[in-house]
Amino acid sequence: MKNLKNDVIKYQEKLLRLSGKYVNKKVNKINYISYEPKHYLTSWANCLGNSKLSILDKNFLSYGKYLYYLILEELIPILIEYKIYFDTESIQNKNYSYICISWSKSSDFDSKGKYKDRYLNTYSNDNEQIIWIVINQDSFKPKNINENIILIQKKKIRSISKAIDKSKDIFIKKLSGQYYNHTKLKIDTLINIIELILKFNQIKKIFLPYEAQPFQIGICSHIKENHPNIKTVGYVHSALPPLPTEYFFRKGSPDLVLTHGRGQKEILEQKLKWPKTSLKNISSIRYIKNNKRIKYNSIYLPYQIRKADKVFNEIKLLFLNNESLFETKGLEVHNHPLMINSKKHLQLICLINEFLSKETINRLHNKNSSKNTIVIGASAIILELLEQGHSIYHISTCPQYEIHSPEIWKGISVTKISRYQYKYKLKKGFNYIKYPTQNNSLIEILDSL
Repeated sequence: MKNLKNDVIKYQEKLLRLSGKYVNKKVNKINYISYEPKHYLTSWANCLGNSKLSILDKNFLSYGKYLYYLILEELIPILIEYKIYFDTESIQNKNYSYICISWSKSSDFDSKGKYKDRYLNTYSNDNEQIIWIVINQDSFKPKNINENIILIQKKKIRSISKAIDKSKDIFIKKLSGQYYNHTKLKIDTLINIIELILKFNQIKKIFLPYEAQPFQIGICSHIKENHPNIKTVGYVHSALPPLPTEYFFRKGSPDLVLTHGRGQKEILEQKLKWPKTSLKNISSIRYIKNNKRIKYNSIYLPYQIRKADKVFNEIKLLFLNNESLFETKGLEVHNHPLMINSKKHLQLICLINEFLSKETINRLHNKNSSKNTIVIGASAIILELLEQGHSIYHISTCPQYEIHSPEIWKGISVTKISRYQYKYKLKKGFNYIKYPTQNNSLIEILDSL
């Protein structure tokens, strides 16, 4: 096609090539820093790396956004600090074998301080060999915390004098040639905790629900350089993004990455340069078959909504231009679990529900015999829905980043309905989530690797 952007499949292939060339070029430089946030070439989240991806594609308007996120990276260490909550005695003489580094929010803790990791479907008190380093994603601090949990919480610095002192320290570090920004602050915080644990315990493996985030790359780099006898293991806990440009194999990648679907393992190997020896496919730790949480006749919102007004307009067009795709009276709109307080998300939900309540829409859509479901934007839930036999209507206002191209996702049958609407079905014989026949034990997996 004359305009490559109109041919989404070719466009995604081009972005993968550009990203791969960029990563290879940077890795070979003497001063390469694997965890620099500009190397996190994500296609779905607003950040420095996402702006860099746009610049690689010669979208020069993204230079302004790139500069904005670059300044933020420099300013945030002055404005925030990381508080660490743990009992020193809980680290000493406990004979931990494994460190697991994950995330939490308030609903992940019970009143007794027990933590359930939603990415690994595992409780903190399931096994005494694991010590958890948990990065808090909201402002909630539990009153009680299991002794094998170290909680990290980001706090705003409210003291002007403290902020001034921090800015002086950062200036001295930079003057001496040190690399320092928000990402480095986070990595240093985690590494200091890891080194304290290593001082008192014979750790065999460090395990991460893996998203190729810069801090994860930084931790793996540090361990490989300073503790080569410790194995770093990443688990792709959900699904690769539709355009998985941040997942290229590089210096600082984990020693081993686990996937829970043959199709995802093939993408890492064939498209993202991962050696076979660094990949292993397992049954899912996170997902179970016939999960009641997953429902057809629903609308699922993503973590990040691009152009909410456009999304709403496309939803209206999908309902008005078709009949009997859905059953509006029972249709639910599901927010992303990390966006329950997002005004943008809540406003869109209100608009959708108001539209669906109209009598004309109810008359057009009063049955859903094909297990049809709507998914907005880049969302991992697409694979879970497909594996459970649902048909997906995917609304994307940025299809070059968000649709599942059949060139990358060979097991998905893709039908283009319009510029912003696509329909997916899972082809027979393909697998992107391997469900366990029984609950998959994290400790058994760690012991077996």
